[in-house]
This record gives sequence, C-alpha cells and structure tokens, in this order.
Amino acid sequence: MPMDKEYEQLINKYRAIVDESFLQKTGYNYATEIGLMPTDWNNKYELAQFVNDCLLNETNKKLVLDQYDPIHFFVVALGAVRTEVPALRAANVTGGPVTFQFSDAYRMLGIGFLSPEVSNDVLPGDPVSHFYIRKTEMYAFVTAARLLAQFAPVKDRYTLSFSSTLKYQEHKFGIPLVNNRIVGKVYDVQINDIDYENLPDYIHIGMPGWLTRFFSRIGEMTGGLFNIYFRDREGRRLKDAMRTDLHDYMLFSKCVSAHTRHGDVEEAASVAAESVKDIPEAAAATETSKTDEAVAGGTPEANPADLEEGNAPLVEDLLP
Repeated sequence: MPMDKEYEQLINKYRAIVDESFLQKTGYNYATEIGLMPTDWNNKYELAQFVNDCLLNETNKKLVLDQYDPIHFFVVALGAVRTEVPALRAANVTGGPVTFQFSDAYRMLGIGFLSPEVSNDVLPGDPVSHFYIRKTEMYAFVTAARLLAQFAPVKDRYTLSFSSTLKYQEHKFGIPLVNNRIVGKVYDVQINDIDYENLPDYIHIGMPGWLTRFFSRIGEMTGGLFNIYFRDREGRRLKDAMRTDLHDYMLFSKCVSAHTRHGDVEEAASVAAESVKDIPEAAAATETSKTDEAVAGGTPEANPADLEEGNAPLVEDLLP
C-alpha cells in the first residue's frame, strides 16, 4: 500500500526537525545508515549480549583514553532492548544481516529519562554510568539477577543480561549465595576467563545511567539482604555512580558501523572481550586521582563511618 503523500510530508517535516534540533552535532541524522546488523541470534538474551559487548567495547575505548580502568562487564535490562524496530522486523522476512540506520539504534535501546535541557548540546536519555563493587557483592548481584530471571511474571521484561566477558554456571534449584559447584545456585564465575578466586577485590561495572537508579535500591528492595554500594577503584563508597558523556544508542551505532567497515559484524563480542583483558599501566596509575575528583553524580561521601568494616554489606557475612 503506497504511503499517503500528506502524511509522508508531515513525517519528513518532523524528521528534519529532529535532525536540526537534536542530531546536528552527532554526525548522524535520522536516516543515516550505520551498517549491517547481525540477526542470527536465537533468542532475545543473545541479542542483548551482543548489545552489551558493543557497549562494553565502545565505552572502554573512551575510559582508557581518559585514563580510567576498563570496565570488566556491562549490564543491560532485557526489556530495554526492543526488537520491534523496522530493521529487525524486516529481518524476519529477508533473513541474514540487515541494514541498520540511526533511528533503528535509537528505537532499539531504552534511553531512560528525558531531560528538559535536551538540545544540540545535550542528547536525550541518560548517559552510561560506571562504578566498582566488591567481588563478593558482584557474586551476590549475579545470583540475584539469575533468581529474578526464573520468576515468571517478570523474567521477560526485567531480567538483566551481561556482556560475554562475564561467564558463570548455574543450577536451577541451587542454594543462593553459596559459591559451590555442587549445591550453589551460581558457581564457576569468571571474568575474561579469570576464575573468581583470582579476580581483583573490586569489579568495575558499566550500565545505562537510568539502570543505576534501580541498582541503588537493591538493599531497600531485599530488606537489607543485598546491600550493594557504588564504589570507586579504591573501594570508597560513592553517593552515586560515576557518569560519562556517552549514550548507549550512539555507542551502539559506532560499534555496528565499525565492525561493518571491517567486514565482520560478528567481531564485536571477541573485540569487547580482548579490550578488557589487560589494564594499561597508565590507567592503573592515575585511577586513584581521577576518582578523588568530584565527578558529576559520583562524589565520595564524606562520612568516615562509611568506610568502617562494621558497615560492610550484610552479604559479606553470608558468602564463603
């Protein structure tokens, strides 16, 4: 059925407004073709993992340049990766990789909360945030995420997915918070093929900024069972996660475009994994001073009591 001419003109008018008012400085416009999007994922979780790997890789490029440690793994909510976008609907008909344009990437990824300051200088949506948590807290966080994934009323919308740099095994009816391959719910946790026992004390995590609002309420929602706090590289508690100026739909667009130019759209996951295996010496040497600075949305708390072991998360007492 042909497009109604009057509506087509109206749509094009609003696309032009979007291009001029919001996207002028991004290097993209509404219909910019960014590359080929792979469609051979078997389920939405695999698609979300591909998205995570892209966001991890592109975020780490910027963090390393800014002399931060690379992120160990990235987290997105399954429900925030939308499959009802024009390009992916076309994939159901054509099969194989599909041409993705900027508007597809924008529609595909949840942008969080809109700011009244949105303009050419302030893009819509919450930028990517990052923070550290204790290794034991990371184990509890992954366990809680997998338990939530089994809860039928919410599993398709609120399940968390992780980048491929994080690996683990799980028993369907294992015991939560017991890191044991015989009886534990989640076990054999690895990051970049490094076993849990050999991981650093603090794990660096990235996620969309809007998701940190829910992450920070874990303690409240679990009655204090999982008191997980935002921290800097040295383990000092932060009031909020550290924010970047990176938006997930921009990062994803760059990722798909880059790997299309390289002739291999499936390279994203392997490149993302390789990007965090080695921490540059410069990043390790300067991270302390960087996190001492006042970061928008991530300033260390002044209360010394926050650093006392007596105030450590309850989960510390539950884990081996």
